Amino acid sequence: MFQTHMTEVITKFNIATGIPISLYSAELELLDQRGLSKSDELSMEEFTMGKLSRLIGNGNHESYIPLDMKLYLVCVPVEGDKSNGYYALGPSTCSKGVYSWARYLPRALMPNLIALLRSFENDYSLTGVQRCQGFSLHVNRADHYISANYHEKITLDDISTYLGLDRTYFSSLYKKETGKSFTQSLNDYRIEKSKSLLLDGNSSIMDIALAVGFSNQNYFNSVFKSITGLTPSEFRNGN
Repeated sequence: MFQTHMTEVITKFNIATGIPISLYSAELELLDQRGLSKSDELSMEEFTMGKLSRLIGNGNHESYIPLDMKLYLVCVPVEGDKSNGYYALGPSTCSKGVYSWARYLPRALMPNLIALLRSFENDYSLTGVQRCQGFSLHVNRADHYISANYHEKITLDDISTYLGLDRTYFSSLYKKETGKSFTQSLNDYRIEKSKSLLLDGNSSIMDIALAVGFSNQNYFNSVFKSITGLTPSEFRNGN
C-alpha cells in the first residue's frame, strides 16, 4: 500500500514539473524513480553511496544535499515524517549552462515545489485517520490538516478558520460523518505517531510528547493510556 500510493505521488509530481524524483524507504533503500536519465542515475548513485546517510540525523526536515558546487538534490521526508521514507528531488543545478543534462532550478523555487508535492501527497494519505470515498470535502481536508500539522497546537478555532466554517457546524459535521470528535481523531493520530518515536528509544517521553503536539507530559500520558491501555513507559518497555 505504501509504495503504491507514493509511486502515484512521484509520478504526478514528475509529470507536472518535469523534475526527476526518487523514493527511498526509511532504511534508505531505493524504491522507485521517475524522470531520471542515465546521467542522473550516475549522480544518484554517487549520492546514495555516502550522502544520503546524512538524513538519518536530520529530523523531519527538508535537506539540501550538494553533489558538487553546482549540482544539488532536495530530500523531503514522506508526509513530514522520516519514518515513512524520503523523496529525493533532482538532481538540479543552480547555474545555467554547467550541466546540459540537469534541470536548471534556482533553490528559491524549491519551497513552492515542495508545497506542490505535499498537495499531491494529500491525495494519497498514508497514515493516521484515513477516510474512504463518501466523506465530505471538509472532513477530508480536516484529516489532511491533522497529518500536516499534528506537531503544532491545533484548536477547533484553528481548523474551523482553515476550512472557513462555523466552529459548531464543523464539530457537528465531523462527529456525524466519522463517529468521533475532531479532538479524538487528532489525539488518535498523535498517539500513533508517538509509538514509533517511543520504539526508537532515543528520546525522552517529554520530548516525544512535545514532538507530536502535546503541551505537557501528564496530558500525553493520560491520552496515551486512554487509547492504548498502557502508559508510554509501559508501551516502550514492552516492545
